[in-house]
Amino acid sequence: MIVDGKAIAEKLYEELAHERAEFRTVSLGILVGDKNPVTHSYVSIKERAAERLGVEMVRRTLTEGARTSDALVAMHELVEKCDGVIPQLPMSNIDVDAVCEAMPKEVDVDVLSKAAYAEFERGHSKAIPPVPAALAYILKECCIEVRGKHVVSLGRGRLV
Repeated sequence: MIVDGKAIAEKLYEELAHERAEFRTVSLGILVGDKNPVTHSYVSIKERAAERLGVEMVRRTLTEGARTSDALVAMHELVEKCDGVIPQLPMSNIDVDAVCEAMPKEVDVDVLSKAAYAEFERGHSKAIPPVPAALAYILKECCIEVRGKHVVSLGRGRLV
């Protein structure tokens, strides 16, 4: 079976656009700490998606040589201003754990803080970590039943 990711993404955008029409203006903060091409690509994708869905994107980019204290100040600003926040990983020379723990679980979109993850594990969170959420959506759209099967998701990053 070949999965058509673009078609699945388009369907999801349509569903989300329909749901978004029922809500007030929403803002998403993103904290960018690295200036590498991969990070830039991910941020651009998120910015286009936010624009397409009518979500206000608030971006804070750390200057080269920024320290953890600078990242924490920027995170605090985003938490105060936005409905949801994403620290875009990786962040070189920054204590990523400290940055993630500075987010209240209520605004932790990627479920990176311990508090948000604990809520997710207990089934009390509206947020789902992005990789498992994406995999679950793709499996559902492709009518692939995993109940009773052994399923493993492997990765090297913090999100998998």
